[in-house]
Amino acid sequence: MWDRYLQRQMQRGNRNLLLTGLLLIGAVAALAAAPQRYWYNFRHGPFAIRDVDLAKPGEAPPVKVWVTLESLYEPAAIGSQSSSKHGRVNKYFHYLPLEFVLHKVTAPGKGGAPPTTRPATNDELLQVKAYLAKHHKPPKGYVPMPSKGLLVGNKQQLSAPGKFTGELSRIPTDVRRDLELDKDFPELLPLMLDMNNYRVRGYTGIGFGSVLALAGLLTLLTAMRRMQDPTRHWTWQQLATYGDPDILAMTLEAELSTDGSRVAVGRTVVTSNWLLRSRAYGVEVMSLDAVVWAYEKVVQHYTNGIPTGKEFAAMVGDRHGRLMQLGAKKATTQETLAEIARRRPWSRPTSSRWPKSWPRWRSARRS
Repeated sequence: MWDRYLQRQMQRGNRNLLLTGLLLIGAVAALAAAPQRYWYNFRHGPFAIRDVDLAKPGEAPPVKVWVTLESLYEPAAIGSQSSSKHGRVNKYFHYLPLEFVLHKVTAPGKGGAPPTTRPATNDELLQVKAYLAKHHKPPKGYVPMPSKGLLVGNKQQLSAPGKFTGELSRIPTDVRRDLELDKDFPELLPLMLDMNNYRVRGYTGIGFGSVLALAGLLTLLTAMRRMQDPTRHWTWQQLATYGDPDILAMTLEAELSTDGSRVAVGRTVVTSNWLLRSRAYGVEVMSLDAVVWAYEKVVQHYTNGIPTGKEFAAMVGDRHGRLMQLGAKKATTQETLAEIARRRPWSRPTSSRWPKSWPRWRSARRS
């Protein structure tokens, strides 16, 4: 049953199909193997963390970790980030205190201005502790001031202490610049707790990866079946619509070898009786005796209402209702149609519109 031309084309198509399946499965493997830290957090997180752990001096804080931080302090809103297109707020940013230092008021505020303070000395701290032990309330003239804080981002505003769950990562440069954090909040850690739904990316990746893996497995299975049984290949099935594929394959091979009038236009080959178009996964085959309609299709492309170019294609239909599109440049499209019309004059239409009586065209037989 093997004809040399069809054999080469179908083998090439099966090889390309096999490579496509392997690439799809490889993409899934790369998707699963690359972000190991994320998948570890996805499976085992969120991890509990204390504010004192973040505020420890001399220790590098963890980043790219899904954590839950329980705080007794109330977060304060310090800004937001809006969409540049719709003006809708995408995220609110809050200042969450992590550690306080006692300050002594050196001068009261005037005219609504905050008082002037300085950090309390060790002797003053001992005095305050003694006063607290005796009177159970802090002395006048001292106020607690935050010495370290954490930036918290959320889609909604936060106003109460509690548990804050999100991804702990570095503060983005644009957020630091827009909120002027270095100027107004120098005590902030270089971290942001982004309270997004951490597992959404994982579930999306699992869904997308499952579809890719299934497509890759089906592609591999299809390629192996076609390698074992060439009659499963769509090229062979197209040939079978015109008669016995074994006999037609030998006739086609002989015609390709001896037909001096065959013409190659790009990836399209026109012989005395056949129209062939090489594709990524095989070759399209159409008998010229079955062709009932051929015309030039022109698609005008626009960008913002301005014409930006045209796309040309030769559209060839046969009596079995199959339509072959031979996309090419204008010159090669017209050359292909001219070669078909020279061999089968009835196939050249008087207009580029598909006939309304297509059911009758499908059953028509030209000789």
